[in-house]
Amino acid sequence: MPPLRPFVERAAERAALALASVSALGAVAGLGGGFSGWLDVATHGAPLWLAGGAAAWLLARLAARELPRRLAQTLGVVAVLAAAPVIWPEAMAPRSPKAPADAPHQLRLIQFNAWDLNADRPATIAWLLRERPDIIAMEEAQGDIMDVLRDKAGYHVTCQGGRPQWCTTAILSLEAPLAGGLDDAALPGEVMPLTRARFAASDGGDFTVVAAHFDWPTNPARQADQRWRVAALIAASGPHERMILAGDFNSTPWSFARRSDDEAWGMERRTRGLFSWPSPSLRLLGLGWPLAFLPIDHVYAGRGWRTVSVVRGPVVGSDHYPVLVTLALAPESGRRRP
Repeated sequence: MPPLRPFVERAAERAALALASVSALGAVAGLGGGFSGWLDVATHGAPLWLAGGAAAWLLARLAARELPRRLAQTLGVVAVLAAAPVIWPEAMAPRSPKAPADAPHQLRLIQFNAWDLNADRPATIAWLLRERPDIIAMEEAQGDIMDVLRDKAGYHVTCQGGRPQWCTTAILSLEAPLAGGLDDAALPGEVMPLTRARFAASDGGDFTVVAAHFDWPTNPARQADQRWRVAALIAASGPHERMILAGDFNSTPWSFARRSDDEAWGMERRTRGLFSWPSPSLRLLGLGWPLAFLPIDHVYAGRGWRTVSVVRGPVVGSDHYPVLVTLALAPESGRRRP
């Protein structure tokens, strides 16, 4: 029987080289995301490249031969140094002042991709009925789920006004909207699941909610057109001070696309590094996915809102975790009467 140590050393050497090479390639490619949508696809994996580079450096210490060990450790350091600056701004981004838990004029909102392949819709319905938020922004919305929420909890459903047959992205609200839907024919860019509703605020003003579902970043040209369309809708929806934008953006906070929108849209993203995909409902080889590694569900709000809390919800049948955001109207925010 051959000695075990040489086998372990050779296996560690090969694994470290492979992991370090992939991580370094992905991290360095992601640095070009500012000028190429295709390279920005690699940026989404920045945490994976950083973790992979660090793991490869440690694994390489088990290798016996000096050259493979040094090569794997060098590539691991490259991966960490290329990925860390991409993630760092998200960790250090300034936050607006928070509101206390007992702040007046609060709004509870759930952002949730209900998933076309949701295999446990009763659990989804039960959890949403139990939480009973003021507003639900739902992507891949299922008719049976919305019917129950409408009939049992009295939710009002707002879909895409210009395309009433397209209700895959919807805004559900306990209060009837002052105005709902939109005719998106005049908006530039790629057609997408998108809707809007305006509500009366508890302090006498009003506010606007927009829900959106973006395409995957592996189609960067289409996603860029969709980002352009959402920017046009934001600009056409009045002041941003009390606006809320929620959705499945299929885009991580450290991607160049998301950082560009953060700067351009005039609202603060309240979901910071909240990993929402995939959940254990997404199964691989019969096993639930163990760890969410992409924060792609986001909620933006104008400066007229203060954040009370942002938490990730439980697994309820979808491959996305729901996101629960509680906001409170800022005392100094202006009031716009309908």
